[in-house]
Amino acid sequence: MVTRTAFAMAIVLALSGGVVVYAQVDRANLNGTVMDSSRAVAAGARVELVSRETGLRRVAETGPTGVYSIAGLPIGTYDLKISRAGFRTFEVNGIQLSVGQTRTVDAELQVGAVSEEVQVQDTAAPIETSNARVGAVLEHQQLNDIPVNGRNWATLEILAPGAVNSGRRVRRQMRA
Repeated sequence: MVTRTAFAMAIVLALSGGVVVYAQVDRANLNGTVMDSSRAVAAGARVELVSRETGLRRVAETGPTGVYSIAGLPIGTYDLKISRAGFRTFEVNGIQLSVGQTRTVDAELQVGAVSEEVQVQDTAAPIETSNARVGAVLEHQQLNDIPVNGRNWATLEILAPGAVNSGRRVRRQMRA
């Protein structure tokens, strides 16, 4: 009796150990490299990130290779400030972090007094340099403003940057 029970438990454990569970990611990450004007790494720089919506403040320090990483950030808009003694403060305002995004913001510190600041406004669309994944978040207003051709929800995929029509036609249609 004991051997059958032990055998059954071993099978259950072996089968359940191979189950992969996927979850939605509701956080974002920010990383980058801090260098000086001669392109030498700036180890020990203070990196401060502040959420505009919630006031959440995360502080990190660059490592020996000048790299910083702040993980597990709630989505939203952030202001970044990087400082180091003997250099001007580097700022980037309005960094937009989306669901599951890993954003890279590199900084070049200019020699100067600690009280001097360099401000950069985030205007260019972010370029994903960490991986080849392509994705987009469609806002409610975008969905309301566009016509849905033939009431086929699958045509909304073409709104994502980098999306390609595979040529396969979806025959299912939503019924109003």
